[in-house]
Amino acid sequence: SSVTVCLKAISALEVASEHSIVCAIQIVQQGAIPVIYRVLGQCNRSITSQELQKHAVRTLANLCNPSTYASRFLADVWTGVDCVACLADTAVAASENPEVFEPIVKVLCTLLAADSRLQMIAKHAETQQKLKLAASTLERRQKRVLGNASTLNVKADGQKMIKRTGAAAERMAALVAKLKQ
Repeated sequence: SSVTVCLKAISALEVASEHSIVCAIQIVQQGAIPVIYRVLGQCNRSITSQELQKHAVRTLANLCNPSTYASRFLADVWTGVDCVACLADTAVAASENPEVFEPIVKVLCTLLAADSRLQMIAKHAETQQKLKLAASTLERRQKRVLGNASTLNVKADGQKMIKRTGAAAERMAALVAKLKQ
């Protein structure tokens, strides 16, 4: 099926973007980034869609990872206000899947670290609302995870998940707070 083909392709893009500057350049030059955003926008909550989302956002995170490519592709990953809205929508839809929302938070924080981009978002009420919804959704998830942890005997893996979810929720909250300034 076409979904299986997309899943294989986006998985290959994730691996290629993580390990090869030559491949990363080709991913950008061949126009894959707008396609990745389109795929994210068409995903639903199915398991296959979550797999697609995971590989898609990890590909974007790889491309804007400052330690890997020194932000070489940041301008390419930033396709305007719409990319932020798409990522925020995906974060809300995938709030139960840390493999999806954690890389989204990283990408959003990296993209919006520049004041000029943050100012662009500040002018778009709908995108601001989507970011706020993503932040509050992750915050509610964190509270639910903490509530469940207090009633259960949480092992080390659970503690690690609580910390990771908390860190993502805090980063999103800080990002939204910057918009209010």
